[in-house]
Amino acid sequence: WSSDVCSSDLGSLIVAILDLLRAALQVLQQYAASEGSAIGTAIACCAQCCVGCVASLVEYFNRYASRLSSLACQQREANVPPQ
Repeated sequence: WSSDVCSSDLGSLIVAILDLLRAALQVLQQYAASEGSAIGTAIACCAQCCVGCVASLVEYFNRYASRLSSLACQQREANVPPQ
């Protein structure tokens, strides 16, 4: 059971780190825009979009991983012989 919980917790940690990275890239984009750097703004914007796409994929797989681990836990509980 604990390994199933840990896998969903790890997915949530990865999503949180990606959200933090996306926020840092947004700050970098705003800084580049205030400095008048069109190239820096565009690069930060593209990186922010890529990180957002990866975060969405991780959230998608994490959602189904938690459901799968719940089903696996129910399966194990059903197969445990009475004591």
